[in-house]
Amino acid sequence: MLQISKYLYFDSAHKNEHKGGKYAQLHGHTFYAEIIAEGSLHPDYGWIVDFSEIKKSIVPIINMLDHSYLNEISGLEKDTTIPSIENWFREQLQEKPWWFKSIRIGIIGDLDFKPCKLPAEKDLPELWRFSFESAQSLPQLPNSHPCHHLHGHSYFVKVASKDMNNLPSVLRKIYDLLDHRWLNEIPGLEKATSEILTHWIIEKLHEFNHPPDIVIVQETPSSYCIWRDKK
Repeated sequence: MLQISKYLYFDSAHKNEHKGGKYAQLHGHTFYAEIIAEGSLHPDYGWIVDFSEIKKSIVPIINMLDHSYLNEISGLEKDTTIPSIENWFREQLQEKPWWFKSIRIGIIGDLDFKPCKLPAEKDLPELWRFSFESAQSLPQLPNSHPCHHLHGHSYFVKVASKDMNNLPSVLRKIYDLLDHRWLNEIPGLEKATSEILTHWIIEKLHEFNHPPDIVIVQETPSSYCIWRDKK
């Protein structure tokens, strides 16, 4: 039997008070939902099922989670762990499509500080990359805008500086200030767009006597902000 997978994403805030530690703090992630379909090859079309049919069934459920605070969603109030979200998701599929096999939920970032050195490519030099998991809202936007509401992201930050050897220890300090936090509660990040966050990181690097050459903040898999020193 053949299987295919389709990845969809949602950005949400949550906290797991029963887990304790930093997980009990309000934070957020970019979650992925891997939808696994199974079936026989269609004799005419040469596929199991059209990906558009998968999206038609799954996207309305994804939209219930996207740009939301999971602890306020009916059925997730007491438990927003990955297994609980997976079970909740299956319950929303009251009549499972014939092609539905299973679903896997995960996050695209790291739960700990795991710096990674990226090689130079195209117009970018070597960069150190790390990720952090935080909640945010953009209260300056109209209430009708999805980002006005509490949600979360798995942020990826890439930095280059003249002292690449000592950069990870400085980035660890920035990670500790941002990870598993509600960014709006941090001074200077009350309106935490990726542009403002980029400037905030630049300021912190200067405070730590480590001026950057390049800072990139990636808020979602398809969007990022980049700053380059013009000197």
